[in-house]
Amino acid sequence: MIRIDIIYFFKEILNITTIDNLWFDAEGEEFGNDFFDIFYQNGIFDQNKIDVCQINIEIHITSDVPNRKREFMKFLKRIIQEKRYGVYFGDAYGNIRMYMFNYGSPYSVEKF
Repeated sequence: MIRIDIIYFFKEILNITTIDNLWFDAEGEEFGNDFFDIFYQNGIFDQNKIDVCQINIEIHITSDVPNRKREFMKFLKRIIQEKRYGVYFGDAYGNIRMYMFNYGSPYSVEKF
């Protein structure tokens, strides 16, 4: 499988630093490789001056991986403490569908 770094993809291939709506469905891989860290203040998006307005994520919390609930709660608590993203949830059947809006971005607030 070919993989491309997300920062390289946005900045070098697409030549963009503002993303209106970003969708993730990583089939459980959102719990690997510090995925959640990209959304934190001073995370890799901030470090590369990438402004993401809206994020839709499908979170895969399954009983076969016991640490997932704990990791997800750690992520959610930090996102709320940073007071940048508003967090909203869709249906709770099966995987968790989560929407985040970047209230900390003047561009996002003005546009949406």
